[in-house]
Amino acid sequence: MKNAISAPPTPFTLGTAQIGIPYGIANSDGLPNEKEAIALLEEAWRLGVRSFDTARMYGLSESRIGEWSKTHGREPILTTKTGKLPDSLASADNFLRDSLASSLQNLKAERVDYLLLHRCSDIKQAGVETTLQALVEEGLIGRYGVSAYTLDELTDVIQSTNVSVVQCPISILDGRVLKSGFLEKCEQSNIFVFARSLFLQGVLFLDPEKLPHHLNAAKKTLINLRGLANELGRSLEEIAIVAIRDLSNVGSLVVGVETITQLHKTTIYFNGMPLTGEEVDEIFKITASLPEDIISPQLWPR
Repeated sequence: MKNAISAPPTPFTLGTAQIGIPYGIANSDGLPNEKEAIALLEEAWRLGVRSFDTARMYGLSESRIGEWSKTHGREPILTTKTGKLPDSLASADNFLRDSLASSLQNLKAERVDYLLLHRCSDIKQAGVETTLQALVEEGLIGRYGVSAYTLDELTDVIQSTNVSVVQCPISILDGRVLKSGFLEKCEQSNIFVFARSLFLQGVLFLDPEKLPHHLNAAKKTLINLRGLANELGRSLEEIAIVAIRDLSNVGSLVVGVETITQLHKTTIYFNGMPLTGEEVDEIFKITASLPEDIISPQLWPR
């Protein structure tokens, strides 16, 4: 089977939900207009970012990436995600091909490097993996895999399917994947890992004294993390990035920004000095007691 990736993703993959939809609990800047979005994408490229993460469900994101890449002559490393497959589906092949065709049209691209199913369980639907394998053979995608939320989902998928890429939440607030041995299993199976939700949709940056009611249990943890960051002379964002960046089995970190100022800061943090083993251990000691209803956004009240 072909496994054609144009180039490995850069350590910093720019998440582009923020340029397509209002996204994140701490986002106070709103949705940028098209000119601002294209300027953001071009500045990321100028700073060395080559890989970009998007999805059918991210509103204007795909089309803005396509407009940028066409007008500026860029050939980014692209990850996109399908829509959620209907539960009663006559043909997985038609749905997946139509979804990919729409994405390619939006992106103004002939192929994407990584195609992920936005709902992990969809990989088990009849005919889905057969079609995904065919799309690889046809050169329309480089690798296929899933975007997952839970460790159980991830473990099941890598044990029972032939995915070669996964995207999952990994952060200093949520170390479940790190403790499980999952990353080592991915390395053994040549499965590329994108880490996302490094800041838990912005929870890391919320004022501990002004948390929404459903996040009150995170107050002490956030206060203690701020204290440690101050002791280290580093920002919360920097330690959140560097701690996950330096995991040997994580290939790229998906981080979204709303403004060019945020982009510049994030790029600097990606180039930050490594943390010591003792510092990393102290971080995860502080966050170890966070309950699942804090670290799993799908459990937050809607």
